[in-house]
Amino acid sequence: MKMNILIVHEALPQPDRNGCDVRLMQIAQAFLAQGHQLTYVALTGLDRDRYTPPLERLGIKVYSEDIERFRRGPAWPCFPTTNTGCASAAWRN
Repeated sequence: MKMNILIVHEALPQPDRNGCDVRLMQIAQAFLAQGHQLTYVALTGLDRDRYTPPLERLGIKVYSEDIERFRRGPAWPCFPTTNTGCASAAWRN
């Protein structure tokens, strides 16, 4: 069964600067190799010009620093989380 996988993180992965991001990229590549679709949402766009293209070359959809979209909240009911009260993978268009 092929899945659409959403990765939400505070920043774009920087595998040349951070070992955890090296592992994240390995996991993302494993999912892609299995035929899954990946979307990566970064809450900040730090070094967006440098770190977005490698993700897009792999076929990962990337969204970063779209604060207005985050402020509008989810498009439909969400499930509770421990510290924010609400989480959803969907946004209003």
